[in-house]
Amino acid sequence: MNVPVGYTYNIFDLNTPNDYFYGIANNTSTRPNYTTLNTWPKPDGTSPTHRVFGVWDIIGDHTGAASPTAGNPAADTVAKSNAGYMLVINAAYRIDSAFQQTISGLCPNTYYEISCWMRNICSKCGCDSNGTGASSVSYIPTAAGDSSGVYPNLTFEIDGFDYYTSGNIKYSGQWVKKGFTFLTGLLQTSFTLKFFNNAPGGGGNDWALDDISVSTCSPSMKYSPTINPIVCDGNIIMIYDTVRSFFNNYTYYKWQRSTNGGGTWSDVTAATGPASPLWNGTAWQYVSSYTVPVTQTHLSNNGDKYQLIVATTLANLSDVNCRFTDPANIVTLAVIDCGLALKTQLISFSGSVINHKAVVKWTTTGEEESLYFDVEKSNDGILFSVIALVNSYIDYTSEQNTYSFPDPEQLTNRVYYRIKMKNKTDHSIYSRSIQLYELPGVFSFVKVINPFSNNLVFDISSGQTCRTDVQLIDQLGKTIKRNIVDIFTGINHLSLGNTELLPTGIYFLSMQLAGNVIQKKVIKLNR
Repeated sequence: MNVPVGYTYNIFDLNTPNDYFYGIANNTSTRPNYTTLNTWPKPDGTSPTHRVFGVWDIIGDHTGAASPTAGNPAADTVAKSNAGYMLVINAAYRIDSAFQQTISGLCPNTYYEISCWMRNICSKCGCDSNGTGASSVSYIPTAAGDSSGVYPNLTFEIDGFDYYTSGNIKYSGQWVKKGFTFLTGLLQTSFTLKFFNNAPGGGGNDWALDDISVSTCSPSMKYSPTINPIVCDGNIIMIYDTVRSFFNNYTYYKWQRSTNGGGTWSDVTAATGPASPLWNGTAWQYVSSYTVPVTQTHLSNNGDKYQLIVATTLANLSDVNCRFTDPANIVTLAVIDCGLALKTQLISFSGSVINHKAVVKWTTTGEEESLYFDVEKSNDGILFSVIALVNSYIDYTSEQNTYSFPDPEQLTNRVYYRIKMKNKTDHSIYSRSIQLYELPGVFSFVKVINPFSNNLVFDISSGQTCRTDVQLIDQLGKTIKRNIVDIFTGINHLSLGNTELLPTGIYFLSMQLAGNVIQKKVIKLNR
């Protein structure tokens, strides 16, 4: 058992476990008068009493309970000898550690939720200023309706540092979940977790502990345009994966392919990263794409599978225990015989914003038949819909043909476009996707991810291409970080990295261009 030296194990009896003692139980009634009921009076005057000290709750453990807050009823250990157990502490008079365990097998640079379920198990354990116990009619309650006495209160310590305090756990007759998030270091794979009792024992501070958990929240993935894309024999196809996570550090990735139904996987791209996720209102998100080449879209490739692997570091991408994918949403390629592939090629696709509206433009080469172009639009870069159909010029003499389409809708947010080129027999290929949005100013901040933690990510609008100075300044006017960066006409996606060690507080992000200085107040938080 991981109870540190000092606390002593004791079985449940009429007046034990006492202060500075603990028990491991699936039924907290007394051994002399065992029961599975928690309906006996408080205090229970039965001789011998069913309740420890005549007042403790009679309960079971927490694991697997139908109601997480109610927990399990006291186990019938005669009928169910394998019922779950919990740790029950009768806290010491002095502040002391009550639980300690070394957790190993962790992944570096990964957020973990460290949590447990606790329960104040005594509603009538208090003593008032006159020394009168809560069972007495003359007891003076600490607060209206309260007679539980000293409240349990724990500090969670990791490797000698206090990270979280549970606060007072008042009596409610229910279990409560307490916990916090912790980011492992760049090379850290283990830590020692210790629970400290903050409240003095005596007259209360009796509690149960169960289901200590160290877990991580893995990212979710959504492939597009579908997890079962269809491609004509000998055509390229582009597949996308949108990676969403609660924390913004799953930024290293690579694509893999399986030719044996998922039995084994091989890399088809090099490890890439870090990506620059953007906050979508509920999660951090970025999109990765892979173009399946014509060498892998033959009929023999029908059924090939593709997946994206993500991790928080490059090293973690090589560790099967520290990288993530979504096995329920693997892309399975369907290659069909469509006859002759399209001979016409899309050689360029671009867009611009004119008078607050998007205009897309594309160029083809080698036109030898009538073609149709679906102009597709999306608000998230994943789900596209057709907004226009453009016919080809039927000009087979020109080496290149250029087309354009002005979207009649005014551009108010970031929008994605792509082109689907098809012939009369519905053979088709897609262009790449582009994103367009209105420039808010000649030189200004478009977006700043604020507050920030490990990286300060921001977008800049510029009316010219040049080199500029980026500074992060503290409240005393001292430059903490500085980068010289090249920016280009339009929107520039920039970041200041390695900010995790900066103290929490207010900073100023400052940039200078051609004598113009822009500044944004930002907040540093530890996540």
